[in-house]
Amino acid sequence: AYTKGSNRATCILNITMVQKAVRSYANLYQLNEGDPISQSLIVGPDKMIETAPSCPAQGVYTYKDSIQPVGSIQLTCEINGMEEHKPNSSTGW
Repeated sequence: AYTKGSNRATCILNITMVQKAVRSYANLYQLNEGDPISQSLIVGPDKMIETAPSCPAQGVYTYKDSIQPVGSIQLTCEINGMEEHKPNSSTGW
């Protein structure tokens, strides 16, 4: 039970980290909602995130290919159900 909770918490932290990186990148380069963005722009050496995050429970991440509206999640994890890997709220994101 602890492992599932820990995996979920780590996954949500990864989602939050990507969200913040995308918002920072968008602010730095004056991008707007709907503008294109790819994982390769924010993840890699000398970028917003050094290495690509991975779900500790082996879930697969899906990156959105455009800047999402505030309150929408930029990165999702495929794990759903009782141990759903998504934040309880993304208000203000």
